[in-house]
Amino acid sequence: MARFIVALFAALILLPAAGPQETPADDKETKKQEQQKADDEAKAALKAYQDKRKNPKSMDDVIEAIDILKKAKPHKMIRAELISVLGSKLPPTVRIEAAAAFTEYKKDTTVCETLLRHAREERGKDKDVLDLRKKCIRTFGDIAPFGKSKDLHILFSDLDTAIAREAIDAVENIKSVRMFGPLLALLAELERIRGDDGGERGPEVPGGGGGGPNQGDKDSKKKRKDDLENPTLKAINTIWGKVDSKKTFKNYTEANKGVSEKKAEIKKIQDEEDAKDAKESKA
Repeated sequence: MARFIVALFAALILLPAAGPQETPADDKETKKQEQQKADDEAKAALKAYQDKRKNPKSMDDVIEAIDILKKAKPHKMIRAELISVLGSKLPPTVRIEAAAAFTEYKKDTTVCETLLRHAREERGKDKDVLDLRKKCIRTFGDIAPFGKSKDLHILFSDLDTAIAREAIDAVENIKSVRMFGPLLALLAELERIRGDDGGERGPEVPGGGGGGPNQGDKDSKKKRKDDLENPTLKAINTIWGKVDSKKTFKNYTEANKGVSEKKAEIKKIQDEEDAKDAKESKA
């Protein structure tokens, strides 16, 4: 009996001390304190930004101010200011920095919609405007949840193939299986463009399709084919790696056949993507 008591006492000594358990009230207070700290940090960053923007001597000073927000932790107050800058009348070179500052706003659908709107609506043929549109699309591709990739579909038919190419690359970066339909339709359209006469508009494939510019200019159609065909096939193969990492496609016929044969697996992967979006996305 004495030995048992000694052994029990020794075992109790070796047990880790039980710390105080956090109650729901304590947990609520901790979250409140963390939120207050985040708010204070955001306000401090905004004040530093606003101080830097006072009486700027050049646009470089404004860019340096935006860099303060870029380095700050993502926060709704900072997001609102960056959205304001992106929609301002500041030069495109400055607004590009605002678009770039959104890189840390992962899965933020509000930011995604803002970026896409500017990618679509910015007007002008200057290189700076084109660069702004491209930066918006590129950042969208870096942060968007799987489900937002479908919003890029409309840019596949942009008359500027540089914009269409950025949209395709962004879809490849997001890597959602839901984009097989639009990418396959675009590839079908591009493969039907013949080198000698510019070809015809591609077929309307169920589930989407680029459609391409509705014009008869054979040079512009050939340029569209030259600029977009390989990137489109590459995007299809990259996303296909989620279904079958050992197989790649060489053309529309092979890709369409492969996707058709794996509909059940693709649906399962899309469901997994949707579940991940629901868990991670921010409004």
